[in-house]
Amino acid sequence: MPEGITVSIEPYRERTAADPSLAGLTDLSAVRERLTGSRLEVADFRFLDREPGPDAPFRAVVHDPDAYRSVEVTGRLGDLAGAAARSVRFRPLPGREEFERAVEAARGHAEFGPLLAAGGATAYRPMPPLADVTNGDGTVDRVVTVGLRTPEDAVKHRIVGVRTKDGTVVPIPRACPPPRPATA
Repeated sequence: MPEGITVSIEPYRERTAADPSLAGLTDLSAVRERLTGSRLEVADFRFLDREPGPDAPFRAVVHDPDAYRSVEVTGRLGDLAGAAARSVRFRPLPGREEFERAVEAARGHAEFGPLLAAGGATAYRPMPPLADVTNGDGTVDRVVTVGLRTPEDAVKHRIVGVRTKDGTVVPIPRACPPPRPATA
């Protein structure tokens, strides 16, 4: 791919007729009883009827990226105040902005920053996209993975993780294969 061209591919999310209603979902009392964060986001929204109208039933997932908690909200567009919410486990894939923040954190790392700055490494989205860490108290730290391709280095590909809550770089995330020297 020529330099200077960036291609971003993100999953399609249908939000047609409900667009004005989505912002209101994060402020519902049923949601606020379970999620108190300041950056709540609607991570998923689906109509439950084939042909939704102004009072169509829906199901949505509201996610708190800071607390890494989510609720499923069910209700009708015409009666948002009557919507119900329940806690669910939900792991949204890293979006473009979150991945770019992880790459910036890797650029600031003592070992990986010089590789990226000198053009000796290229950052890419690896598999797995997340290497979350479950702590002893049951809380989960979200760790976004960043692939580093270094064609001139003995290790051609490696995956590093970045903990989203504080930007800490994890050189070898547990859920990822360790870097290995290239073989001829």
